Order: sequence, then structure tokens, then C-alpha cells
Amino acid sequence: MNILGIIPARYGSTRFPGKPLALIAGKPMVQWVWERSSESRLVRPFIIATDDERILTAAFSFNAQAVITRSSHRCGMERAAEVASRYLPDAVVIVQGDEPLVRADMIDLLASQFKDPSVEVASLMVKPTARRLSDPNAVKVCVNRHDFALSFVRRPDVGPAAMIHLGLYAYRTEALLRIASTNPPEAELKEGLEQFRALCSGYQIKMVETSGPLHAVDCPTDLPEVERLLAPSISA
Repeated sequence: MNILGIIPARYGSTRFPGKPLALIAGKPMVQWVWERSSESRLVRPFIIATDDERILTAAFSFNAQAVITRSSHRCGMERAAEVASRYLPDAVVIVQGDEPLVRADMIDLLASQFKDPSVEVASLMVKPTARRLSDPNAVKVCVNRHDFALSFVRRPDVGPAAMIHLGLYAYRTEALLRIASTNPPEAELKEGLEQFRALCSGYQIKMVETSGPLHAVDCPTDLPEVERLLAPSISA
């Protein structure tokens, strides 16, 4: 199965402008994401998809494959769909550009879900810590007994059964292109969560539990904690 990796990296983040180029231990965050993602056995190559020449130049400086996409995209899923429409793989794995702690085994676990022909969309989750559950920037997911997503929220009062959602998605290409062509539902606009578009388009999202640590960079104050968690990789 031909599975393409895509890393959407937008410069104009509302909460953290220039986020993909924020330095972590001397390297741009998007470089950490690309290098760690590229260790995957099942997904290759990984392409950085951006709307900004500064990110494109940075990507080329560390020999990554990168492409410029339209600036009108409203979310990473739409940006990834543009790239997928150019290459037309069987499926894609999307790793958000603010997940510098991503691991290859997480990506391979996600990609392996396509062994089940009924799975069209999948994503990852981890057990929560009290701090992440109370963090309004952390996305929580509730699932049914078959581990299909029921709802996604940011609010901290979601309850003890919630898991923390990670910014990795897998789509069969046909599903991705169909979902990305629809208008964002009200829930997506309200919460700023693109996964609502898949749910509102009639797709189930298979949630797969993995292990941490993983910590998305939502704002500049997240950088010291991410650098601490990356310390073993930095010293290796």
C-alpha cells in the first residue's frame, strides 16, 4: 500500500505566529517533526506542505521535500488534501507541524489501521494527565466501546473517561479528498477542530491508543517542556 506522509506547516498561526520555525534546541520545530516522522517504515516520503516561502526555505536547508500550497486553506487537512490530489497515493498520514515529539512507531501504528478495509479515517490518542485534561489548548476525545470517536472538545470539564487526542491523522485518499471538499460544519468553526468535518461527512474516526510522552506546541510557553522531553534525543 502506498501511504504518503504530509506535514502541514502554516506560518500564520493565530496563537503562535511563525510556530513551525520556532527553535527547539537550535533546530526549527518543523525539522524535528520531519526528521522523526521520516523514521517511519510504513509511510514515506514525508512532504512538508506550507504556504510560506520562509518555511519552504527552511525545509530545503535540512534536505526535506517540501511544496508550496494555497494560502486560502482553512486547516491542515485541506492543505494535505491539495498535496494528496497531486500525488494520489492510496492513503495519507498527516502529522501536524506542531508535534515535535512524534515517533515513528506512532506513525506506523496509525498506518497499520488500513489493514482493516473498513477503516477510512483514523487518529491517535493517549491516556490523559491531570494537567493536560485541565489545559484548554489540549484536545480531548471521547470514544465508544469500539474506539470510534464520539466527540472532541477543548474544555477542561469533559470527564474522566476522556483521552487526549494527538495531532496525527490517517485517511484513505478518496475519503480525504471528499471530506476536504465540504464546507466546515459549525462545530469545526466553533472549536477550531478539523476532525468534525469527517464526522459530519458521515465518516467514523477510528481512535488508536498509543503511549506518550507527546506534547503539541500550542503556544510559546510549551517550548521549554517540549525541549525537556526531547532531551534524550538531543543528547543521543
